[in-house]
Amino acid sequence: MKTDTALSVAIIGGGFCGSMTLVQLARKAKTKIHVSLFYKSAPLIRGTAFSTYSDNHLLNVAAKNMSAFPDRSLHFVEWLHAKEEYSNLTQEEVGKLFVPRNQYGEYLEAIWKQTLDELPPHVSCSFINAEIISIVSKEGRYELTAIDGHSYSVDKIVLASGNQLPRPPLPDKNPFLNTQMYFPNPWSEDCVKQLKKNESVLIIGTGLTMIDVVIGLLENNFEGKIISVSPKGFHILPHRPIEPYTDILDEIKPPYELVKLFRIFRKHIHLVKSANRSGETVVDALRPKTQELWQALNIQDKKKFMTHVRHLWGVARHRLPSSVFEMMQALIESGRLEILAGRIHEINQAEDFASVIIQNRKDSARTTYKVQRIINCTGPESDPKRFNSSLYSQMLKDVMICCDEMQLGVRAKSDGRIIDLAGNINENMFALGSLLRGTLWETTAVPELRTQAENTAVKILS
Repeated sequence: MKTDTALSVAIIGGGFCGSMTLVQLARKAKTKIHVSLFYKSAPLIRGTAFSTYSDNHLLNVAAKNMSAFPDRSLHFVEWLHAKEEYSNLTQEEVGKLFVPRNQYGEYLEAIWKQTLDELPPHVSCSFINAEIISIVSKEGRYELTAIDGHSYSVDKIVLASGNQLPRPPLPDKNPFLNTQMYFPNPWSEDCVKQLKKNESVLIIGTGLTMIDVVIGLLENNFEGKIISVSPKGFHILPHRPIEPYTDILDEIKPPYELVKLFRIFRKHIHLVKSANRSGETVVDALRPKTQELWQALNIQDKKKFMTHVRHLWGVARHRLPSSVFEMMQALIESGRLEILAGRIHEINQAEDFASVIIQNRKDSARTTYKVQRIINCTGPESDPKRFNSSLYSQMLKDVMICCDEMQLGVRAKSDGRIIDLAGNINENMFALGSLLRGTLWETTAVPELRTQAENTAVKILS
């Protein structure tokens, strides 16, 4: 797997984080290195996020903010502008576009191809379509075992396993979870196909994944009612042209306490709204400081944030392209899409439908809905103890990793170095992406992930 003098690195996960870490390693390495990238199912490089089944699934971030490289902010814009379909626009106009996610996948593939074509002689790579089920520390190195029994020995490991399936809405042993009416994977095209044309569908969750599923349903000529439920029932906001706002940053100073931060935040929301400006501009102003603020909060404040602020923050942070927002509004106004604030109280299975009792958040009234399908869009599972993964179960059992204090990911330093149960920092094992949610909070969008990929490569090579 490596020559005697080559540093050997295993990357587990072939989506954005894993592939861009390899790209950064290939471009920065000055001495012999062999990188093995292990991927299980999602298309290599694109991952789940950028290999969607619909060209109408758009990026929720403007092109100008989607470069794969931290030090080349317009790299994606320049790549788009070189394509014939965008050549009649200026680069500034291209930068404002929300393009299909599949097109971003093409961009990542172009980077990948160029990287492999230009590999220096001291860098070699292997791409292995296999699930790693165990990692054992052995004589100063790591032995990885794949589900097919093959083993691999490496010096350093990058955990870039990406998003897990959402947590089931019922206890694990509930028989409904094994029926053909329940769809646990909202990113699979199967969840929007082979439906009865006019019978209702229930989506659990009201976030961006729900929007993708609604688009998929419409593309498959579904004409029935779509019911979407979440505890708060918030509606997603659109991206709107906004002027940058930085006044709030003058008041955001340590020591950071949630009550104080929230008071300042509300004050500035009021100020911008009084000036007929969008409140989202205040949220955008805080983005560069979000990770710093989260890391400085004590555990009590973090728990308060998760209970009282998280959903509001998510609505303000994760917004829709205006064209998609207008489509959703039209569906709501026509009655085809209904957004509910409440919780599922009970699900009863009949022969060809499910009877779902939803308890309304406002008055606790319970309403029964008859649906042909339930699709889980509650968001990726973040608690490693709940991952459907032999690897993470083994690593937790062997205390190679442990959960962070919020049960939102693995315990790690802000630069991704794993911290084990005894508090030891592992200089040879790194986590990226959603695994760092408990450490960084904001760690799912390309602007954060590209920086993590570069910094991880630098750490590995240092």
